Amino acid sequence: LKRLATMNSQQILDQAALMAVQMIEKTVDEQIDRMDHMGEDELAQIRRKRLAEMAALQKEKQEWRRNDHGMLMEIADEREFFATTKASKRVVCHFMRKTNPFCLELNEHLRRVAQRHQETKFVYLDAERTPFLVEKLKIWMLPTIALILDGKVKDYVVGLDEVGGEEMQTGYLEGRLLNAMVIFENEDGQDNSYAPGNDSDSD
Repeated sequence: LKRLATMNSQQILDQAALMAVQMIEKTVDEQIDRMDHMGEDELAQIRRKRLAEMAALQKEKQEWRRNDHGMLMEIADEREFFATTKASKRVVCHFMRKTNPFCLELNEHLRRVAQRHQETKFVYLDAERTPFLVEKLKIWMLPTIALILDGKVKDYVVGLDEVGGEEMQTGYLEGRLLNAMVIFENEDGQDNSYAPGNDSDSD
């Protein structure tokens, strides 16, 4: 009976896999058929649209570079904070204390994520030097990461629980920021260099 159940389970898995392949093949065939029946004007319109999208993305990337995206930078005061959130659509801001070892370690994880996500500005500031901002944003625990979209704080990562606790990992941090939509998924959708438990330099 056990062998029969195993065979039935395998047959079900095989059938499901076959159906999935057939669905993919059908979708590909439909797309090819649609392309085959497109006129030259339609194909030219698609090419123009794609070229316009590529040009817009290239322009946006140049803007990111001008705004020092792709790295973790320190900001000094409230004025610089507001200037930063005005200049960049997506900002990840770490409120920290330089004497706190967990804050310093979190900065290293943020630095790694910043290098992989140039679409977002990554900054940190010393909470003790910005009391007005800390009070305004109701920062009550350090470290706290403010996740900012279009100049407004949309979410917070408070403490370390959401990034792996004292054994924090870059993968947890990156996933949390992705869920909050302050970073984009990598273009291939498959890059798991910082998957939880797989940090390249974790202890």
